Amino acid sequence: MSNIIQMVPNALPQRDQLQTFFYVLFGYSEGLIPCRSFPESGTDNSQRPHNIWIDADELVMDKAVTFAKWTAREKVAFYVIPGIVSKQGQAGSDDIQQMQVLLIDIDSGDTEEKLKTLTSAIGQPTMIVESGGITPEGSAKLHIYWQLERPAAGDDLQRLIKLRYRIALAAGGDTHFKSAHQPIRVAGSIYHKKGACKLVKIRSYEPLEYNLEELIKSAEKLPKCKEEDSSNPLDYNNTTPVFKDLLISKVYEGGESEQSRFSHLQRVTGFWLRRLHEGAITQQQAWEEITGYNAANVVPAWDEKKLRQLVDGLWRKHVKKHGEAAESGEYPDKPEQKTQESTPVKPAKVASYSLGTFLNDTSSLPEDIIAPRILTPSGMFVFGGAPKVGKSDFLLSLFTHMAAGKEFIGFKPPRPLKIFYFQAEIGYHYLRERLQNMQLSDEIIKLAQDNLHITPNTKLLLNEPGIEAVAAQVKSVFQDETDIIAIDPIRNVFDGGRDGATENENDAMLFFLQKRIEPLRDMINPNAGIILAHHTKKLSHKQFDEEPFAAFSGASSLRGYYSSGAILRKSELDDNERELIFELRNGAHIPTKILNKKDGAWVEEDSLNKRIAYKTNGTTYDMERERRIMLITKLLQSQASKGKFYLMNQFAQKYQNHKDLGGRRSIYDDCSIAATKGDIKFFNNPKDYNPKISNPEKGFGFMCTEHMKIHISKTVDSDTGEIVENNEIILPTHYKNEGDGRKAEMKYPEIWDVDSEENNTINEVENAGSN
Repeated sequence: MSNIIQMVPNALPQRDQLQTFFYVLFGYSEGLIPCRSFPESGTDNSQRPHNIWIDADELVMDKAVTFAKWTAREKVAFYVIPGIVSKQGQAGSDDIQQMQVLLIDIDSGDTEEKLKTLTSAIGQPTMIVESGGITPEGSAKLHIYWQLERPAAGDDLQRLIKLRYRIALAAGGDTHFKSAHQPIRVAGSIYHKKGACKLVKIRSYEPLEYNLEELIKSAEKLPKCKEEDSSNPLDYNNTTPVFKDLLISKVYEGGESEQSRFSHLQRVTGFWLRRLHEGAITQQQAWEEITGYNAANVVPAWDEKKLRQLVDGLWRKHVKKHGEAAESGEYPDKPEQKTQESTPVKPAKVASYSLGTFLNDTSSLPEDIIAPRILTPSGMFVFGGAPKVGKSDFLLSLFTHMAAGKEFIGFKPPRPLKIFYFQAEIGYHYLRERLQNMQLSDEIIKLAQDNLHITPNTKLLLNEPGIEAVAAQVKSVFQDETDIIAIDPIRNVFDGGRDGATENENDAMLFFLQKRIEPLRDMINPNAGIILAHHTKKLSHKQFDEEPFAAFSGASSLRGYYSSGAILRKSELDDNERELIFELRNGAHIPTKILNKKDGAWVEEDSLNKRIAYKTNGTTYDMERERRIMLITKLLQSQASKGKFYLMNQFAQKYQNHKDLGGRRSIYDDCSIAATKGDIKFFNNPKDYNPKISNPEKGFGFMCTEHMKIHISKTVDSDTGEIVENNEIILPTHYKNEGDGRKAEMKYPEIWDVDSEENNTINEVENAGSN
């Protein structure tokens, strides 16, 4: 393989490569992907950078492809930060919540030799991308990725960042990736530097996943390297200069890694801003030092607007981390973190009971709010699922039945329950549409209509004023005690007690549960049950099967807090089916339920009808048989329109090894199965439709399908001149009895389904008349 990436005239972004790239970097993550466009060096394009944030959901590819096409058209670079943030506008190191790849950017020296070293020490990369650039030695610049088994977050994220910096130092890679928010060029996009038009292409992809601990251990095989060292002491493109030398040395455009103009300016600016923050110099002095260095040592110098953006960004970051600047030369005290809970906490009383008390108390247990043990008094039920899996639709059906006091797919209320559903996603009119489309009996509507209250897509956060507002509303609509308070979803109403807190942090999640949800319950009814709807993150099927409730998004402290949980997910084999998986702290295990939507209503399928072994192969075989039967019925209809009819055996002989129907025996079996299922029936009067065909002497007869027609003639409409085909429907005379497999007479040929309600009604009427 040549190391040189060939230029492709008028290259276009490649969707398949974009899809692989985004899967490797974000396939298991959930949140927002920060995407950026930058003007390419060596071009006359001065377009300012554009930033967008793309949801890591099922629409991610459509949005990524659209942005890639725009960057290609505008001849700018397409970059992403290889991590997930939680809010629009976030793109700093402190904003990164998750990462699912170890990434090394090899942009200097003999990249192929460095790749071999890394592969030998760490393992075969999941993906290798040729970024578009060429080193002075003539090697393609490479981006190397090892995909993690699951996204790294919290402490693991910091360990991952340190690991990639350590490997970059050891292998001579780009050390800018010691910053979590360092962007990387997107595979499948177009490289435009110095007027080039090249595809940023994936050289190789292997579906390999790595454990972070294993990667850290493997990296120990690499040579030790001090931060000041260079992998090659004569390679000034990869050298980190000592700061005192940096202040007096020039830096030129085109430098790589630590020798870039950006790197030098960032370090010098940071030095003078720290002095300003300490109070050692004034703002005017700091600006003069920075602009003076830029004019004297940066070739060509950055324009003032761009330099000001760098200074302002670094200053905001420094103040956010260290607090406001000091007025004197002393460092300011680090401000104490404040939460919205400033009232003193009163000492709580601790209750305890002896073993004998527990053993001798034979009183009845509290009645479940929703049995069996799904929601208990003062309990918390967390209901999760991926976006668009049907969580809200399921909860609407569940709450309606609970409010009516009716059982719903095994969920049993003791009486009609009073439920306040605080939901923050669906607007009033679409809520109205969903509720009106539900197949509810008049009895359920009558019982539930005053017991269930729902908020349309509220923007209210559950902070201190928020929970007071919700409690006031609940008390205004329910005169009696409320049984259930439901919140959907956590993410939209979350308050972690401090600015920037998210549901991914354990302390923030515990604050939300203890200082927001519990007080809300206490204000309304201390014995009420809480139901929280929550999103799940993406896991591989293997990971999900091993530990399904690890799929809950965000902080793990949520799982330790609830009394019961359930996850709704799409079946691996049938998009129409959902699996409902339970986890109970108290009570017997509830087997996984198989659910489906039929005629607008949720129904439970018999799990005995589902395969356990060889699921994928079995489903594939089923789908293949269904395909063959559909093709058989289509062929019968097509041939009948021409006046050709077939017995099962003759049809099997004619079409054996044609149209992927298989051999004669296989076709005959498929016809027999279709007849048992009622997709095919039979007629013994072919002369009524085609005089040339004799009536069969034995067997079931000629096959027919529902609405099968024979073409009789054509007529011309005298008014319009339109040619009209005249067809006659072929009616069955017999069918295959599904019980004993024998030939049975069609009593009412016009009614195809012999077990239909219409057929049964006619039978009842005739039987009543004969009696």
